[in-house]
Amino acid sequence: MSEVRGIVTGEIELFADDGTGKRTLRVAGKGELVGDIDVLAGRDYSEYAVAKRNTEVLKIERRVFFEAIDQSPKLLQA
Repeated sequence: MSEVRGIVTGEIELFADDGTGKRTLRVAGKGELVGDIDVLAGRDYSEYAVAKRNTEVLKIERRVFFEAIDQSPKLLQA
């Protein structure tokens, strides 16, 4: 797990596949982050992501994500 994705426009469906089919966990939209919990936990992605429509995302590298948290710890409270 090396980066977080910030949703600029559109929506992303996050789902898990337990072998019996996919189960929607949530739909993330504009202004939300995807993959942040996995980066914080230091693990591989625990969810699959599929854009529900035309979607723009901003890739935030792990290092940059942690630098932002170091400079503004309140980011974790959002």
